[in-house]
Parts: sequence; C-alpha cells; structure tokens
Amino acid sequence: MTRRTVFALTWLVAGCLDSAVAPEDGGQGWRGDEGEAAGEGEGELPGGEAGGVDRLVGIYAFAFQIYGDFYGYSSIARGIALWMGIDLMANFRMPYFARSPGDFWQRWHISLSSWLRDYLYIPLGGNRGGRWLTYRNLMITMLLGGLWHGAGWTFVLWGLYQGLLLCIYRPFESRIRQSHPSLLRRLVETFLFFNLICLGWLFFRAESI
Repeated sequence: MTRRTVFALTWLVAGCLDSAVAPEDGGQGWRGDEGEAAGEGEGELPGGEAGGVDRLVGIYAFAFQIYGDFYGYSSIARGIALWMGIDLMANFRMPYFARSPGDFWQRWHISLSSWLRDYLYIPLGGNRGGRWLTYRNLMITMLLGGLWHGAGWTFVLWGLYQGLLLCIYRPFESRIRQSHPSLLRRLVETFLFFNLICLGWLFFRAESI
C-alpha cells in the first residue's frame, strides 16, 4: 500500500466518522416545536416546551453537528481526490479553538473564506481605504457570504452578524494574535468566542426570523 493510499484512506475514514457522529436532529431539540423535543426532562418546562438547559445543549449540539458535517464531507472529498492524485487543501483547522473572528475564518471552511477574501473583499478595496471603508468592505463581504449559503433573511442576519464580529474585533486582532496569554486566559478567551460563534449559529439554523 502506497503512502498516498494510506493518507487517502485516513481522510476517508475520518470524514465518514465525523459525519456519522454528528447529531442527526441538527440541534432541533432546543426549539421546542409543539413539544416534540425529547420528553419532559430536567431542563424542560411543563407542556413540552424546552427550558434553558435544553436550549443551551441544543445550540452547542448544532455547533458540533455543522462542524462534523462540513469537516466530514470535506475530508471525504479530500480522500477521494488524493486517491486520484489531487492534493486538496485542508478546509478546517480546529476552528473552535479560535480566539477572534479573523483567526476563526482562517480555520473554518478555508476554501470559502479564501474565495470571499480574494474575489470580494480585496476587489472591494480590502483595508486600503481607511478604517470605515475597511468596515464597509467587511460587512459587504460577509453579507454576500451569508447569501451564498441561501437566499433567506436568516442567512442575511448571519452574514451581518459575522461582519459585525469582524469589525468589533478588528482593532484588537493583531494584539490577540501576537499575545502569549496564560493557559487559563487562553481557555477563557476561546470559550467566550466559541459562545459568540454559537450565537451566530442561531441565525444560521433558524427557519425564519
């Protein structure tokens, strides 16, 4: 067995495992639609409506489901391509360990984020026109990135939310990347930003506004 075959099989197996492990309900349990979430449990309110604990667990579950799906499909594609002699780029690099939006988008769906950067953000002017034009370019890029996922207001809001995160964090982005915080501070910053990402997934997962 050649080295290429070993790597191809590794990506295929990893992709299949990630896709198989991802929750099947897509985090629907937190929505509490007509009491269809799993029976009245500890975090559930009377009448079948999901309580705070159920909603929180559902949000986290969806965060890992969407990562498992995207990473799994990308790994399968990478494994098949490698088998045919084509070495595709890595598309995910532990995105939930990011501490800032810029870092996140260099780890999450890298092929998409690179395309948005090269064909939208930079042609719009990138960061060459000053602070406010840079913010405008970031917002337009992420808005169109949201629409790329689907023609719906929920995806528009998700794109606007991601653009706002990029704009808010931008003055501190370099400082965050160049810093060498203690393990505890790094864990806190990572956890806080992970929750900001999960808040964005609410818009992404929602069926309507």
